[in-house]
Amino acid sequence: MNRKYKGGGASSFHPRLMLKLLVYGYLTNTYSSRKLEEQAQQNVHFMWLLGMKKPDHNTINRFRSEKLSGVLKQIFSQIVQLLAAEGIVSLKEAVFTDGTKIESTANKYTFVWGKSIRNSKEKIKSQLDELWQYAQDIAKEELKDTAPLAYSEINPEKVKETISKINAALDDKEDVDKKVKQKLNYAKKNWPANLERYQEQEGC
Repeated sequence: MNRKYKGGGASSFHPRLMLKLLVYGYLTNTYSSRKLEEQAQQNVHFMWLLGMKKPDHNTINRFRSEKLSGVLKQIFSQIVQLLAAEGIVSLKEAVFTDGTKIESTANKYTFVWGKSIRNSKEKIKSQLDELWQYAQDIAKEELKDTAPLAYSEINPEKVKETISKINAALDDKEDVDKKVKQKLNYAKKNWPANLERYQEQEGC
């Protein structure tokens, strides 16, 4: 995207600033260039995000149609994947349309590419594998009779069971890394709930 800015002539708004405006606008259900211009001038959240800069609707429309042509969907997909992975995006009622998920929460619509769910599940599985390997290295005796992880598809119950086994194995170990403990606490609290949400989304 930056390559489309050649420099010289009148100064333009930085592409990062314009992208922030568009993405935040979409996440708050604001799509038209005139509405985005209005928000940049009147809404304190937009004003803070943009550092008090106020692109007009023509500038917004040109940026969207000329500079983001062919890449906006990819950029927005990556952002929503990040939100979904962190458990910030909550999807309850959704449908798939040409690989794109449209979800409704409190009458607001968010777009989530279908592959974000698969990516989020794979991320959980990968991190769970790492935690299991760490536990095996630290607590060989406690886990010597426990079968290694083996599943093609994770689900909330498997995650709960695995985290419980890891916590039990590491319970009396004094040399457990603090970051691992924090990650296990986070996993126990969030991963099963996230997976339940993903299952609901996939069943829509």
